[in-house]
Amino acid sequence: MVASHPAPVVAIAGSADRAAPPVVLLHGRGSNEHGIIGLAEHLPDGATYAAVRAPIAARGGWIADRIAVPARPGPETTAVDEER
Repeated sequence: MVASHPAPVVAIAGSADRAAPPVVLLHGRGSNEHGIIGLAEHLPDGATYAAVRAPIAARGGWIADRIAVPARPGPETTAVDEER
């Protein structure tokens, strides 16, 4: 049995030349491909930039894993271990 997956969502910028080197841009937690593809205009010319959406919808953005993250950071998630 072959697993079925939806087609990836990709934003493309930069060179349209198929021989151009590809550069894949990965967004952070809670963002999407549109949030990072804007970096392409600040990167070197001559490459094709592709920003790929992570596969899991979360909090208005997308993530690549299902690690539990608190809805709001609190002292227990942001405290620094002062004994180090």
